[in-house]
Amino acid sequence: MTELEFIGQLSDALSPLPVDQREDILSDYRSHFFEGKERGKSEEDIANNFGDPRSLARTYLADYHFEQWQSPTEGQGFGKSMMHLIRGMIVMLSLLFFNFFFILWPVLALSIFLFVAWILVGVGTLVSGVFVVVGALGATAHLVLPNAAAQYAILFYSLGTGVLSLLLGMGLYGITRLSITMLLRYIKLNINLVAE
Repeated sequence: MTELEFIGQLSDALSPLPVDQREDILSDYRSHFFEGKERGKSEEDIANNFGDPRSLARTYLADYHFEQWQSPTEGQGFGKSMMHLIRGMIVMLSLLFFNFFFILWPVLALSIFLFVAWILVGVGTLVSGVFVVVGALGATAHLVLPNAAAQYAILFYSLGTGVLSLLLGMGLYGITRLSITMLLRYIKLNINLVAE
């Protein structure tokens, strides 16, 4: 998404805000784009770091409505204050709905996948270790294995399984780290949006 597309979508989504507040927010994002481009980032990278402009706008709208409810402007009656509270709650619920359905379920699915994958890698490593010990027993191996060929076959099979488990474990470690980093960035983005 380019800067023009991002700012356009954000501006459209912020249309319920007063013009001066909307322009302040848009000005902040324009300056973020300017600074990012000065540091050599592309417009797409900068826009991706901000996330969905409509979700950003919902956060600003919720903040505006809650602020109007807590600190009403002069002449604002009780009914209008309650409308701000209700609108703020609706916007916050839409954000929670988005996080629940579009973020929670993929995160849970990825967590279950990683958990099962770690168990399989652990079991593979354990089994290969047991077979390496059995294959390397030497003199007492005839109690478990019928001949030397079977002993060598088990030894090489288990070494191969161990190396494969090690490689899979290294790849899985990278995927797990990346997943945790991305999840922490998303959580930090939500915290920053709520704190603004």
